[in-house]
Amino acid sequence: MANKKVVFTIGSGHSGSTLLNLIIGSHSQAFGLGELITLRKIVDAEFQEHRKICGICDRNCKFWNEKVSFHVLKRHFSRAGLFATALRHNAHYYESIYQHLFRWSEANILIDSSKSEKWVRWQLQPSYHWRQMMPVLLLIMRDGRAVVNSCLRKYS
Repeated sequence: MANKKVVFTIGSGHSGSTLLNLIIGSHSQAFGLGELITLRKIVDAEFQEHRKICGICDRNCKFWNEKVSFHVLKRHFSRAGLFATALRHNAHYYESIYQHLFRWSEANILIDSSKSEKWVRWQLQPSYHWRQMMPVLLLIMRDGRAVVNSCLRKYS
């Protein structure tokens, strides 16, 4: 498992991280996870039988709906319930979510385009998880004028 890599893309919104995720994720050895940070909202959604995890395949995604264990996702991401925080911290320190995702995807490279520095810092703790995987940070920079233009076009 030493040759496993987790690519974190850090940058502002509308900087091209989704496109980069799709491009790198199309390689036969890679798997694009999208913004993994969004699973925090999805696992606690009220109508879980209608959950939409994959933004590409909609609700018909074989990976997120058939290979992935929703119970493992809930342990790592849920914020609902009395003991959710304790369970989440325990799951995080026992085994990295990326170790599960490597098993489920059978890929050698995972791309997480969550964009948040705080998220990446949390994922890099504890450091003993990263003896079996190598984190790769990609800083995505885009001209601020283009970001503003993109935002204005999308959210006029």
